Amino acid sequence: MNNYLNDDSFFTYVSIPGQYGLITVLDWFVHNGTAMFRLIQDEEADTDFLSLKERLELYPGTKTFAIITNPWARAKISYDYLVFCKENHIKNNFLKYFQIDSFESFVLEWPEGSYSESWFDFTSPQKDWIEFTDENNVKHTVDYLLRAEHLKNDFLKIKEYFHQEAVEFEYIETYPDYRPLYTNQMKNKIGDTFKKDIDYFKFEF
Repeated sequence: MNNYLNDDSFFTYVSIPGQYGLITVLDWFVHNGTAMFRLIQDEEADTDFLSLKERLELYPGTKTFAIITNPWARAKISYDYLVFCKENHIKNNFLKYFQIDSFESFVLEWPEGSYSESWFDFTSPQKDWIEFTDENNVKHTVDYLLRAEHLKNDFLKIKEYFHQEAVEFEYIETYPDYRPLYTNQMKNKIGDTFKKDIDYFKFEF
């Protein structure tokens, strides 16, 4: 159970609400020889969207990765998820804060502040999930930071770690074609809301 404590080849991941690509990456691990036995999946931790700091407190010394998503695409992914929740009668606290009659109203009427009492907190910056500074003022960040926009290329570093050159990385999710959905006003709204992430990760529309 605790083999990872003496073996730094185990991987954990930081799941960020409203991200793209995690299902695809997990599918690759599940179907690939040695790799499948090196990924620690913790259903409770995944459901609670634990940050890097919280993950390392549970699984110290493991290698970590996270996928960051362009905020304009992340907004569309989050909108689609809330619509899915409403249509399928799935409880989600964000439904009381957001307008989901249309994607335009979802974006333009984005409420101020963060609503972290919900387990699906896509209102917080992604930066907050993937790094932290400890009590000794040492900064920690994930070992592998993957960008959703070019996930296949970024994932090569993990793939090569396991010498899985012959195993294909196949997308099982569809990255949203978000650009045509945005007016300038909507684009600027998300740009202002997620300025912290956009500036830090140098995201572009």
